[in-house]
Amino acid sequence: MYNLPLGQVCQLPDLNIGRTNHGCAKIRENPGDLTYTLVVAGGWHNAKYTAMVEVLRPGVKYWNVVQPLTQWRLFTAMVSMHDNGLLIGGGSIESSLWKYRTNIQVFNSTMEKFVNTGFSLATEMRSMQVFKIPASVIS
Repeated sequence: MYNLPLGQVCQLPDLNIGRTNHGCAKIRENPGDLTYTLVVAGGWHNAKYTAMVEVLRPGVKYWNVVQPLTQWRLFTAMVSMHDNGLLIGGGSIESSLWKYRTNIQVFNSTMEKFVNTGFSLATEMRSMQVFKIPASVIS
């Protein structure tokens, strides 16, 4: 991980399970604090889907496994908005067909799990990039 203010590269602890095509984001659990918690969710591990969610909190030297996703999400995207980690898109093969995930979930750090936001994608998407744009850019 690169620390921009310090200009340093630091090594993060290994995940409990390595994975690809997962979602990851940094969130701020305490808005008054300037430290971030990292969240990694879903993906592909050893030629199988994983619903595992792992969290790395500031000062802790290991990833904590929390409640798994309720649905597999491969090629999912995560973005941090208002100190929350949003899990968007992705999907899995079910009955030989791609099953897209349209519901948008948010990581609830108190409950240590993802919960539905009540919002959904208008179009099913599996592989995408999600980022936030300041309102001043589009105003």
